[in-house]
Amino acid sequence: KSTTLTNLFDTLIDEFYLKQAFYQESCQALLLNILSLIARKLSEGADRSTPIKKMLNEICRYIYANYSQQLSVTHLSTMCHLSKSRFSHVFKEVIGTSPAQYMLNAKIEMAKELLKNTNFSISQVADRVGIPNQNYFSRIFKKQTGKSPSEFRGS
Repeated sequence: KSTTLTNLFDTLIDEFYLKQAFYQESCQALLLNILSLIARKLSEGADRSTPIKKMLNEICRYIYANYSQQLSVTHLSTMCHLSKSRFSHVFKEVIGTSPAQYMLNAKIEMAKELLKNTNFSISQVADRVGIPNQNYFSRIFKKQTGKSPSEFRGS
């Protein structure tokens, strides 16, 4: 790619100095081509996941795969070989929410699926998502969704 850019720059310089017919349009087109290649290269670099982002994506998948378990931030930070505080800071910075809130969101998302797609009682749904206290489950469900589990199921 760098040889392509070098060739485009060389052609641009030649066009500019020779000033043949329509050289300005040719220079504009070459410059646009150069900028497009640079933007593409920068975008490819931005799309590559950093090792920490890859690791956090794995943690997010792990949280969803184990949503019914009583996961702790300490356990997740150990999986990443980071201190609990460093893990929490990096997680929030990259994912946009705290690890504890993310785990709760996963439980609520799965509870919503169970409420919509099964005939499980609210107590069974609470138990299946790892919140065995139905009252606590109902309270946090309503806080997260704005509806009680019964209201959500009925809507």
